[in-house]
Amino acid sequence: MFNARSFPILIAIGGSILALLFIMFPPAFEPEGPFVFNIELIGLVALMLLYAGLLEQLGFVLATGLFLCAGFLVLGERRPVRIGLVTVALTAGFYFLMAALEIHLPQGAWTGSWEGGVMERF
Repeated sequence: MFNARSFPILIAIGGSILALLFIMFPPAFEPEGPFVFNIELIGLVALMLLYAGLLEQLGFVLATGLFLCAGFLVLGERRPVRIGLVTVALTAGFYFLMAALEIHLPQGAWTGSWEGGVMERF
């Protein structure tokens, strides 16, 4: 049965299979020199640190959407429709998967200020 406990096991098995495939069939690329300054890598690391810092305040949906949009831009994607569709699909898909597994993701500190007030008026 698939539940919250089996999800990390599934990720570990999938990651192990991918690692074995990379060992068996390494990607063909030639390094440019002893030290390669990769601005995309630095940008993505900075975005990941920012994402981790803002996840609790913004909530999973908003923080993940902003992270994915910014990540696509750092990696060179410039088609706004594609960025939007992939961002919404990945964020919503992962959110609903976690909800189905009853894993609670951060809702954001800003949602509590208006969430109860709107419902109390009706």
